[in-house]
Amino acid sequence: MPDAPLPHELKTALLGAGLLVHENDWSDYGQGFPLELEIPNGRSLSLSLDWAALFSRFDEGQIGGAVIKDTGEVTQSWGLARRVPVLAKGQNIFESPVGLLAESVFRGFPSHLLLNGVRLLGAGLPAHDPTHLLVLVVEAAEEYDAWRKASLSERKADALKRIGKALNMNQTQQSLAVAATHSIASAAELAAVMLWTYNEEQNALELAANVGANRQGLQFFGHLPLGEHPKCLADLVATERKPIVLAQAEDSPLTAEIEAKICYLPPGGIVVHPLIVGDNLLGVIEYVGRADDTAFTDTVDLYQTISEHLALALHSAHLFEATERLARHDPLTGIANHRAMQDFLAAKVTESNRNKSPLGVLMIDVDHFRKFNEEEGHDAGDEVLRLVARTLRDQVRTYDLAARYGGEEFTVILPDLDQRRTEEAADRLRDAISKLQYVNAAGQTRQITASFGVANYPANGNTPSLVLKAADLALYEAKRNGRNCVATATQALPKPPELRPFDLSPLKGLVPAEALAECARELETYRRDLVALKLLEVCGTDGIDALARAFTLMLLLPEKTPEWALDLPHDWSVALNLARALVHAGPSSRDYLRAGATVWNYRQGSESGFLDPEFLSILASQPEAA
Repeated sequence: MPDAPLPHELKTALLGAGLLVHENDWSDYGQGFPLELEIPNGRSLSLSLDWAALFSRFDEGQIGGAVIKDTGEVTQSWGLARRVPVLAKGQNIFESPVGLLAESVFRGFPSHLLLNGVRLLGAGLPAHDPTHLLVLVVEAAEEYDAWRKASLSERKADALKRIGKALNMNQTQQSLAVAATHSIASAAELAAVMLWTYNEEQNALELAANVGANRQGLQFFGHLPLGEHPKCLADLVATERKPIVLAQAEDSPLTAEIEAKICYLPPGGIVVHPLIVGDNLLGVIEYVGRADDTAFTDTVDLYQTISEHLALALHSAHLFEATERLARHDPLTGIANHRAMQDFLAAKVTESNRNKSPLGVLMIDVDHFRKFNEEEGHDAGDEVLRLVARTLRDQVRTYDLAARYGGEEFTVILPDLDQRRTEEAADRLRDAISKLQYVNAAGQTRQITASFGVANYPANGNTPSLVLKAADLALYEAKRNGRNCVATATQALPKPPELRPFDLSPLKGLVPAEALAECARELETYRRDLVALKLLEVCGTDGIDALARAFTLMLLLPEKTPEWALDLPHDWSVALNLARALVHAGPSSRDYLRAGATVWNYRQGSESGFLDPEFLSILASQPEAA
């Protein structure tokens, strides 16, 4: 404050410049912008620049200001500040994003905030009145636009990284759909995501996975037939194969009511993309933004990129499943093939042992099929096989397995069924097949029937191969009884010769650990032939170790093999050839003899003398190997 009154000339000059002079008087504080100036002789001058005078010098679209009380009330605002809704006079800023800025200033820390295209700079007024603060408002549209772009880029990069990881970790369509929808909804912060896959046979969209849709939505969107009158955006996009972008859900009559009802969160914008690879429609995905997400329409390119990656991932999953299906399904009938049946049976036997539960097995043979083929032709025979296979597939439970065993024979595996219930299932299937009819080109109708053999694990066999053999013997009994009937295995088959316990530990270091682990698994399912093949495969022809060759040979020899036959041979190539021949030969003694003779003839004249006629005769007399 000045120590003495200012000269009249100075007062006049200051007043002419638009400054009000206060000498030790702050009663008008808050009516202007207070300043303190140093003047000569150590004196100070307190000035208050009138707000109107200050902001009249600037473009109101570029700068402004507001004074805020410590209660949060905006007491005055000028220029650009009047265009900021939260700084309107009478507003309480503590209920807005500016509240954090004000709290920081009142605690003595000047702060700033970028808000909707303006930069807010807060600072306290001179200590004479600490109950007010000044907020300077500066136009910052370019800064805000740059910030939004950087924020969106970071958001997109993070979303693509998280979604890409989910796409790479799933090989099947269903698991991929579930992982993708959850990852997309989380990464892009959406209200809902719905993913449909295209069913070409039914020309319809099937909802594969969703996030954010309620039960009503699942019922409405679960199955969408494609036709002339779409009932939602998804089938419209699938039909036209073009994406649709809506800034708000109510912008289309197809979404104004539906999305608001089926989403847990209030919907905002909507983007719907077809999932196309080449000319093939794979599905449709719908992204529903949150009502409070103002940046949703700025991320349209993100959803296009996600859709392209998702389409490629779905295409890869489709190819993977198709390959798996070809490897495990019979191409003629479409049901499981022999390989898939053997794997399923082995797994269910292991499960039965663990749970002490029964297991039913049916062997089925189409009656008079060869005669039918000769009279009607092979095309007609193929159609009969397809009819029988379709009937078996439709009549069994979802966790049962119907498979084509080979030719006109089929196998059905029935977990958890005892003998009585297995017989009931067999008779029900027999009755369903007997109602099938084939109409030939001449209009003649021929009835289709089948015979059934029933066996149960472990009552009729304690290995997968034995229970299958028991069911097969029962099938022949049904044929002897007149066909179109069910016969049940009456007793357990004799157990196969006990095989010498086989310890894989001596092979450590000679055979890769992964191969040993696979061999151990095969031993649990009695597939010693597969173990032998695996050992031959990993050991090679030339570099195979002597001990590994000996173990390979021992795998294939039953318990009562003479001791001398188990001695390590001097000529390992002979042992290797014998083991390979035995693996490919088959279980009968005649095949064993033929395999041995082949090797013997090949080695005739050799000085090793390992394979001689005596060994071949002993080999031919051995019981069947498992």
